[in-house]
Amino acid sequence: MTTVTRNTDLRAQSADLDAWEPCVAAGEDVVIYTGNWFAACSLDGGQTFSSIDPNSLCTPHGEAMCCDQVVIYAPSIRVFLWLIQTDAGNYVLGVASPDELRNSNGLAWTTYLIPADRFGGAGAQMDFPEVALGDHYLYIAFNLLGGDRGESPIGLRLSLSTLAERAQTWLTFFRASDIWWMRPVQNTGDTGFFVVLSSLSAVRIYSWPENASVITWVDVAVATIPEDGFSTRMPSGSDWLDPNSKIGAQILGATRSGRDIWVAWNGARRIHDHPEVGDVFPYPHIGMAIIVIGSWATSQRYVWNDRHAFAWPALATSVSGDVGLSFCWGGEQWDPQHGVAMLTGPNQVFQATTSGQTEGAGGHYISIRPLHPSDNQFCAAGFIQTRTTRENHPHYVVFGP
Repeated sequence: MTTVTRNTDLRAQSADLDAWEPCVAAGEDVVIYTGNWFAACSLDGGQTFSSIDPNSLCTPHGEAMCCDQVVIYAPSIRVFLWLIQTDAGNYVLGVASPDELRNSNGLAWTTYLIPADRFGGAGAQMDFPEVALGDHYLYIAFNLLGGDRGESPIGLRLSLSTLAERAQTWLTFFRASDIWWMRPVQNTGDTGFFVVLSSLSAVRIYSWPENASVITWVDVAVATIPEDGFSTRMPSGSDWLDPNSKIGAQILGATRSGRDIWVAWNGARRIHDHPEVGDVFPYPHIGMAIIVIGSWATSQRYVWNDRHAFAWPALATSVSGDVGLSFCWGGEQWDPQHGVAMLTGPNQVFQATTSGQTEGAGGHYISIRPLHPSDNQFCAAGFIQTRTTRENHPHYVVFGP
């Protein structure tokens, strides 16, 4: 079964720990937790958290923290890698080891500025980042907006050994034209994989071998993804998955386990431009494709229910190779909540991690990462907004089989 062994409400510890679009990473007994407006550090395995200021990493570069932040722990070099979006549309990348964070109470970071104009020219901005780890590289995907070189998603990689040494590093990247919302595949191994919907009926997979500079891609057919009919009322009467929730038919989760790439997306009720078909699903759902590397043979799974919606999937692979899911769920009879699940192994149980009256859960994304040094556990970040006070409550969750 899916067993939750830790569930910390950060907002219950401090009113400063309040944000949506949360991300978390854990290495040894240190946990770094980020959100749109805050960051926090735990030195006791996630029992207690203290605020850390993202601006302290940005101001040395003449920048100010804006919003999107993501973090990951790289066990091969024993460092946390923290990517912060600035108000100028650039990124600041922070690097710190567990020892450095213990000795500084979470404050000692070496930082790099990743400027948007390197990719898009004057006026360019970056948005919607995600990071992933390969054997020798940190992989980053983001949307490039504005600028004078055209808008597109960008796939970027940085040498882990160079980051471990805190040395100067090269920005090696590629553009994915005419499509949006590309994500790097977690646990990507000796080849950097990036995934994106090239259409509502195809997943495009970019392959970037770590020992080569040539990038190839293949389109893999999937059943047409419903993108109409996301609207989902809550018990309060408000619309949980309205357009302001940033919901859409896009890939949010991607991870590799062995020779399989797992991909997860938001799906709605109806297929666009085919009203004669009617509702394919009674509520918004999570769709998944499991794609075999090389042969590109594909099977599909769905997370759905005839009484409520599922949304905001995030995927990761544990050290032992199991695949975990972080997600949100809710509908007319149930207030939206965060949850986690094991997707492989004998007991694939879905477990709620929050409860009570809410006005929403999710955001543009939530997260899940392998828990280090555990072989088979995950750490996940989700949040809910309480109905009466409209307070955001980010949760730090540890779970496994």
